Amino acid sequence: DKVAKSVEASKAEERRAREVLDGKAGAEKVPVPVKGGKFAVQAAATSSEAAATELSERLKKAGLPPYTERIDTAEGVRYRVRVGPYSTREEAERVRGRLKSLGINANLVSS
Repeated sequence: DKVAKSVEASKAEERRAREVLDGKAGAEKVPVPVKGGKFAVQAAATSSEAAATELSERLKKAGLPPYTERIDTAEGVRYRVRVGPYSTREEAERVRGRLKSLGINANLVSS
């Protein structure tokens, strides 16, 4: 039935996220960032440097190569946490999917 399939799919996603966080998900290779790449994946933009650092550490533990940018805006300082850059949109979308499996709703951005 539909509910049982949905529950099973959720359990599978949870198992996959745990494998990623535990470093056991080697089957899905993360694309390698390239200097001068045109696409990045933004995981967050926060006013807290500590929160940006914490997220960066979490991403590193999941096997992703994050970087942080400090930006001055009209609303104050923001810290962008991004992964990349990548030369193709497809590579960036794969990383975006990986972030989604970690429970992070990320956006594709031009770098």
